[in-house]
Amino acid sequence: MAGMVISNTYRAAAAGLCKSLANELGPQNIRVNLVGPGLTSTERFHAVVRSKAEAAGVSLETMEERMMSAIPLGRVNSAENLGLQVAWLASPAASYITGQCILVDGGMTQCTM
Repeated sequence: MAGMVISNTYRAAAAGLCKSLANELGPQNIRVNLVGPGLTSTERFHAVVRSKAEAAGVSLETMEERMMSAIPLGRVNSAENLGLQVAWLASPAASYITGQCILVDGGMTQCTM
């Protein structure tokens, strides 16, 4: 992501840490996964929308529409829904998933990692 050098570096490091921990802790039946949330309706998200709208000289609604147009599902996630998705990943239903970087971003990320 442009302009996010530190964040981009941490993401790659976190993915490597996830894989290493999954390999080391798997024999003890401990699963380790990384969740990459996309745009989620939080106070921080709304602050970013306001800042971008002001910088571009457009309304909040216009900026939200622009941001959502980059998401194939056409909407931002709710914090509650993200919590449910993470809870599922931690549940017995996902007991064979470990060492994965799972993007919960409505299809926004256009790469495989």
